[in-house]
Amino acid sequence: MTKASRALIIAALALALVVTTGCGGGSTAPTGGPGPGPGPSSGKLTKENVDKISADKTTDKEVTDLLGAPSDSTEVEIPVVGKVKQSVYKDGNKVLTLQFKDGKVMSKVAVGF
Repeated sequence: MTKASRALIIAALALALVVTTGCGGGSTAPTGGPGPGPGPSSGKLTKENVDKISADKTTDKEVTDLLGAPSDSTEVEIPVVGKVKQSVYKDGNKVLTLQFKDGKVMSKVAVGF
């Protein structure tokens, strides 16, 4: 893969993450963390656990075993790459967005850790 192709894919992934996860706003209802609702159980969404997740190595099942079910999971279309599964984990102000291609983590964006 050429540097230009790789740069184009990274730019497309970044754009897809911004478009699909937004920049805040939306519902103010709590998701994830302690209490009812989807998301990792209390204490699972930590920097240590996020650091265990590697692109091109960690599988979707390994992430679920580590963090539990995501707060949200959808399929998104990314130019050049095609359809990918995107899972978002939330716990308070911490947000982890993962994209999976062929069952493995393709990209990881962590905020608030």
